[in-house]
Amino acid sequence: MLKFLRYSQIFFLSLSFFYARGYTCNEIDSIITNRFENGDYEIAHTMAKKNKSKDACDANFYFNLGSVFKKFDDFNTTREMYNLAMKKSNEEDYKAINLEYKKLSFFSSQVNFIQSIYASDNNKEKALINYKELLMGNDKWDNGEPFVDTNQNMSYDEGEVHTDWKFNDIGLLNLYIADIYKNSERYSDAIVYLKSAIAINPFVKKYQEYINVISKLIAQQGNNYLRLGKLDDAINQYTLSLSIDSTEASIFYNLGNAYFEKQDYTNAITAFSNVIKIDPEKFKAVHKSGIAFQKLTQHEDAIIQFRKAITIIERNEENFMSSYHSLGVSFMETGSYSEAIQILNEVITLSPQYYKAYETLGVIHIEATDERFVNYDLALEYLLEASKVKSDNYRIKFRLSQLYNMMAEENKENEKYKLMNKNLVEAKKFARQCLKLKKTYGGAYFELGVAELNLCNRSSSLKALKKAAKYDRRYRSEVKRIIKKMDSIMNHCSD
Repeated sequence: MLKFLRYSQIFFLSLSFFYARGYTCNEIDSIITNRFENGDYEIAHTMAKKNKSKDACDANFYFNLGSVFKKFDDFNTTREMYNLAMKKSNEEDYKAINLEYKKLSFFSSQVNFIQSIYASDNNKEKALINYKELLMGNDKWDNGEPFVDTNQNMSYDEGEVHTDWKFNDIGLLNLYIADIYKNSERYSDAIVYLKSAIAINPFVKKYQEYINVISKLIAQQGNNYLRLGKLDDAINQYTLSLSIDSTEASIFYNLGNAYFEKQDYTNAITAFSNVIKIDPEKFKAVHKSGIAFQKLTQHEDAIIQFRKAITIIERNEENFMSSYHSLGVSFMETGSYSEAIQILNEVITLSPQYYKAYETLGVIHIEATDERFVNYDLALEYLLEASKVKSDNYRIKFRLSQLYNMMAEENKENEKYKLMNKNLVEAKKFARQCLKLKKTYGGAYFELGVAELNLCNRSSSLKALKKAAKYDRRYRSEVKRIIKKMDSIMNHCSD
């Protein structure tokens, strides 16, 4: 901002010096021309506006000022300058300037005519055809275009030589065509003409602003597709939008989400990294990048991303526990159990209602490959707390059923049948609670079947195990194995 202010101060000081010194018309013309040719369009335009009322300059001066205004689509001021130029010109120059004046007047009248058709009839196709003919010519004489009056009858007759004016040097005409395509939701066509407009007049801000609007409209179509689950269509729209304007972090973020939903995690990571380049404080993009690395089982990379996300979260004092929890999950997956337990307990301290932290701690104490961290009692404590906080979560109910069955198996091995039966009853209870929440959850049927089997309820066990195989093919081989060994598994039932 300060840099801009300094630039502005220098610019206005130079203008003040410029006017205080009292430059000649030729000097002013030369300065404006040089500014324009060097790409300082705004300065050239400002100088042109400041000097359009300057007296006693020659025709060339006013004509050149008119050319600057024309580039900024200020056709009224352009004609005003051309008028002044004609008054100052000699006979030969007058004809050339007058022709440009007439050409510009013809353009304006044609545009007004087309817009009146479009406004009154709402005939987009008719307006589009007329605009394109004005842009590239129509190979026929239109009223106002120059012609050679061969028979001297003061009117154009078929066959007489004429000039078919075209206006492919006026960016605004391309904008008018793009606007019709935009309103018809033909965004790709609109972009073609807007890019032509920018190529002609790269200094006119409204062209770039308009192309940014269309980019957002295309992205909105992508959002609609994403909501409908049409992931390929969403990705195509987001990609098109970003090919036009790659400065919108939110569009890259939604593109990343679309790739993520498609399970294309590599491209999702690329999209999320582009979000961070534009908006380094967008911690959710860093977090989603970490989740994508988790999905690819690249947990070391995931840990890096989660740590980055946490740094941003803490710097901005955000309340977002997911990155802490996900960091704990990746620590768990890499066998760094101490670090996992530490960060998960930190989550519980910061947010006691964050049930996922309790659940993950339960999983660590069940599934840790390091025996020092396996502790069924602690696992049960954490999972029961998770179930208390989130009573409608079927997955937690399943884990509790699974854990109670595992505890019962230990009791069975140690011939503690009374305690075994108690744990099996709990396993059944949580399996059924899970099935109330998710009727087709194969894992719950499997745990229910195992509990019924160990409780010596053969028929109930078979029924549940078959449903487990039906709803989740991952259990099929294990169900077959159990059914074959049912008698040996139920040996304790005869006691």
